[in-house]
Amino acid sequence: MKLHEASNQVVISSLANYLVPHITEWYGESAAIDSESITLRTYPYSFFIRFPVKTSIGTETLLVKIHRKPRIDTLTKALTTERLRKLARDEYKISQAIWQAFAEENSPLCIPVQYLGFIEKWNALLMRQVEGKMLKKYLLRPSIALRNPKSLALLEKYLLLSTHWLNILHRRVSGLQIVPFPVENARLLMEEVGGDGHERVALDEPVPLRIHFFSSFSFAPFIRIA
Repeated sequence: MKLHEASNQVVISSLANYLVPHITEWYGESAAIDSESITLRTYPYSFFIRFPVKTSIGTETLLVKIHRKPRIDTLTKALTTERLRKLARDEYKISQAIWQAFAEENSPLCIPVQYLGFIEKWNALLMRQVEGKMLKKYLLRPSIALRNPKSLALLEKYLLLSTHWLNILHRRVSGLQIVPFPVENARLLMEEVGGDGHERVALDEPVPLRIHFFSSFSFAPFIRIA
């Protein structure tokens, strides 16, 4: 048995029992957790427990996120840290504001992660898993490094969709200010960088720049890709 496996399993089993009545309410009486497929992943600042749910039309996945610090090595310890409890409460609060903002925007291109609740007893955030693509993974593809034209065109499409998502987030949730782009400073910097004979970019007109105020949490954009 792996270190801490028994301790973690007790917490996971308790969470699964808690979720059972909610799952039947959301997905129907025949829905059930696939207990053989539950997984736990550990990240530097969080635990993620994945609960696959078998329904009459397929499999849905619920995720439970529990905040941790790098020195916290078990779910049990993470549950008893009040500072982490406040962090989870604050994240749930901002998640609701984000969900409301995207519901009002009603964009066919972008969706946020839907947080279903904050489970205080386990200091846990419950959410539905979104089938999205990580932009970072696409950026690390060899075809991008080799500047394949088709891959670069697709990357541009993904970047445009991501900026659309971020625009909605910061316009409706975080707030933004429009300020003039520092053209002269940018010109000097580019001349300094371009001093080796490479083509320089001319900037003749002031360009508006959106300055965003970010929340203390990172909500990565999810984009629908045709």
